[in-house]
Amino acid sequence: MSNNKFIQKEKEYIKKYDLIDYTKYDSYFDIRVRMKGDNVYKNYDILGYTYENNKASCKMKGTEIYDVSIEFDNKDNIKKTNCTCPYCKKGNNCKHIYALLIKSKLESNFNKLINIRNKVYDEYLNVFNSCYNYFKENVSKYSKDDIEDINKFLLYYQEKRIPRIKTIMSYELNQTGYLNTIIEIQEEKERIVNAFKEIKTNENQIINVLVKLKKRKRHSQTGLTLLGALLSGFAGGLVEASSNKKAYNKEMDYAMRELEHGNPEPYVNLTDYIDDKIIDAQYPIEQEDEDDYD
Repeated sequence: MSNNKFIQKEKEYIKKYDLIDYTKYDSYFDIRVRMKGDNVYKNYDILGYTYENNKASCKMKGTEIYDVSIEFDNKDNIKKTNCTCPYCKKGNNCKHIYALLIKSKLESNFNKLINIRNKVYDEYLNVFNSCYNYFKENVSKYSKDDIEDINKFLLYYQEKRIPRIKTIMSYELNQTGYLNTIIEIQEEKERIVNAFKEIKTNENQIINVLVKLKKRKRHSQTGLTLLGALLSGFAGGLVEASSNKKAYNKEMDYAMRELEHGNPEPYVNLTDYIDDKIIDAQYPIEQEDEDDYD
């Protein structure tokens, strides 16, 4: 996903959760200024942000360090703007002002972002637990091969995705970090729901469903998308199983015997989380030309 496409995704979620009323503010800025302002905000170039008496202020990195401010009236409309960059000195609302606008509106919704993140995370875990419980209660419907594939599907989340998101949940982030976390969890939850629906409606064709999922992977600026990461983990599980075939078969035989006695725990154990040692890097940001004021 390119940087501009990811910015668009963020805006979709900002609208979805009513974090910024773009209809109130976009008329103050040319569309190209808004696009550049989005990138300035994503570049984390805002320094020393303050908000007092309905006035948001900061310094912003550009060709020079610019002083930027926005004053709001009591109805949260823009009352006055200022920036020391050349474009604003010509009488225009610049990309730096727009970046500060986004910062100030998300900052004012900071607690709301945290509450949304917590709610989405709880929903995500409930969806995964529901999938797990369904397979546990209906294990008799599947063949040994089906159970192996379901196991790989669930273990990927148990050992990779859920621990990663739990780690992110422990971080103290800025408003952008919380927004990105919401996007990641919400979209992954939707993928699990869709995959589960396919599996549930094709219970005799589990392998085919997982193959279909594999074909949907897409590459992003950081490598694989989250969906690609899911499928990469699934494929990685197959490679690991192949390279350790003897130990794997022994483990599977033991698990099958346990299953025959009504104990599915050797397959999945939701309490046995494994912490990731490496957290994925932040989405890379394209640097824009700060001298481009046209």
